[in-house]
Amino acid sequence: MEFLNKRVSFPLRLLQWTALVVTGGAFFLAVTQGAVLLAIAASLIFLALYPRSLGAQFVPQQRLRFRTPVLMVGLTLFMVGCGLGSGASVAVCQSPVDGQCADHESTLDAGQLQTAYAVAELPSDVDASEAVLELNYTSEGGESEVVYTASQAVGETVQFELPLNDLPIGKYTAKMSAGDTSTEEDFELTGDPPRLNELALCGELDQSTCATNYTLYLADVFNKVYVSAQPQHVRSETPIEVAVNYSPHPGVTELLNTVSGVVQAGDSAFITEVPLPSFKVGTYDVTITSPKAKDFLTQTETFTVWHNNEAISERAEGTLSDATTQISDFKLCEQELSSEELTEIEADPDNDEITDIDDSDRCPADNTTFASGVQTLAVDVGIGADFAREEIIDLTFVWRYLQGPGGGEQELHTKTIPLEPDLSTFVYTLTGPDGGYPAGTYEVLVYLETDTSQPIRREFVVQ
Repeated sequence: MEFLNKRVSFPLRLLQWTALVVTGGAFFLAVTQGAVLLAIAASLIFLALYPRSLGAQFVPQQRLRFRTPVLMVGLTLFMVGCGLGSGASVAVCQSPVDGQCADHESTLDAGQLQTAYAVAELPSDVDASEAVLELNYTSEGGESEVVYTASQAVGETVQFELPLNDLPIGKYTAKMSAGDTSTEEDFELTGDPPRLNELALCGELDQSTCATNYTLYLADVFNKVYVSAQPQHVRSETPIEVAVNYSPHPGVTELLNTVSGVVQAGDSAFITEVPLPSFKVGTYDVTITSPKAKDFLTQTETFTVWHNNEAISERAEGTLSDATTQISDFKLCEQELSSEELTEIEADPDNDEITDIDDSDRCPADNTTFASGVQTLAVDVGIGADFAREEIIDLTFVWRYLQGPGGGEQELHTKTIPLEPDLSTFVYTLTGPDGGYPAGTYEVLVYLETDTSQPIRREFVVQ
């Protein structure tokens, strides 16, 4: 008998200490979740199995050692039973049966489902009258926020219908709480996010829509732009915002106008008009977003406005260079020249540029106001890098007088300069008449002679 005791002593002790660790963890978990019965069961097992515990005072140690397996199994079964009856859980599924989800469905297809549910099971001893469901949405950028909250009276099971059509596509955590009891489960809503396809712009409607997408316009002809598109994958009422931004030159963007609209599920078309305070030469971005639908795919279309029909026709016909080079920087300044340089420029019948420049010729600052009688102005431009370009492309400057004491507009000078492929900067200088430039409002236009060029416009004042 003594030999038998020695043979079974070590495995019994190992089993005893294993049970102690398990019941200790179960007790901590039960306390944190408010499961009273589970906590009591775990504490009883812990006390009964702990070496030289209270049980040893009433039962000889040798007998207790042999009764440990029986005691441990019995109390563990009791603890498991209490745990099954007292734990909280939540599951998401398409069709609950008898108020319960047979399995948690970690993926729901928004394009195929009309409804889905979150079903919570609560412990019988939960100390709360209301159960709350929160859906925490995680965007592709990793930002999380609660996008839906609902509450119901507490019962053994609580069933929440999920507003699938109002939920953005993406990953979620469904968290259910009732008093101090809480539980959560992750799931993902898959499908195509809402968007407006076939975005088109126009200055005039053709049978209540934009017949085609116009991206080239003549300055000061229109005072609004129409935007049309086809809604896709819109599952519920979706507010839309259309914003038009104007960029006269690199580094400057101003919001001209924003209009709001609504797209309903099943709509076959979306169209709106955006009044514009001006239609000057430059680049315009039309951006469509939704302030509500977090998964809405933002759409952007760009159009350019030009000073004459010739510039528009050349780009519409695709007869210019297809280089993608753009003007990346722009400065306007007064140029200080020596008498010899002025004599050289005045001797040129075109009265235009200095072609041999160094850093001292560059504009140190960007100005928009000059003193009356200024003699020489310069435009300093940076040419964006295009390492694939091998051919020479042309750079055009247009100086225009917009308004003065006598009124009216007048084109003062136009010059086109060929740019070598490795040229990244250029300074163009124009001298005024005897006595300098008279007071008034002027503009200078700069653009590359390419199909995809974006025009630069700078308005300045001589006063």
